[in-house]
Amino acid sequence: MRKALEQAGVEISDMTEEPDSHVDGGDVLFTGSEIFIGDSKRSNKAGADFLRKSFGIPVHQIKVDEGLHLKSNCSMLGLNKIIISNDKDGKSIAKGIMEAAQNPYTFVFVPNIKASNVVSFNKTVFIPAGYPDSRKIIEENVGKEIKLVELGNTELAKVDGCLTCCSVLINA
Repeated sequence: MRKALEQAGVEISDMTEEPDSHVDGGDVLFTGSEIFIGDSKRSNKAGADFLRKSFGIPVHQIKVDEGLHLKSNCSMLGLNKIIISNDKDGKSIAKGIMEAAQNPYTFVFVPNIKASNVVSFNKTVFIPAGYPDSRKIIEENVGKEIKLVELGNTELAKVDGCLTCCSVLINA
């Protein structure tokens, strides 16, 4: 991945220069204008400081009480719209985001925690298959021009993996 990005001319900041910095990709929620990073077992303040320095945009740490990381409970559903699990952890994360955010966000709460992790781009939202109650809520909260595509994720889910774990989005 690094070689391909370098060949494409992408500037890379190397976290190994900051050995106490830790950031798990599953803790990084980029909204397009700011970054929320989970304060979890896998990411720390030094890692958040590294991202802040590297990208020069607002970076806010959000406490993750339970679960593996931030995006176990939320992801971007669209512009300024965050899909989030409608449980104790999701509500705690939503509160943290609302308190820290420099921009307004709409929250779409879904009953299934695994359904709160989606991949959204190019007028398509990839959602995990098998959560009809959550799908209905998602359909009600995206425009008719947005296509929903269900993907099976049962094997990756066995190790707490979600759809965003398998994706790299590049804005070219």
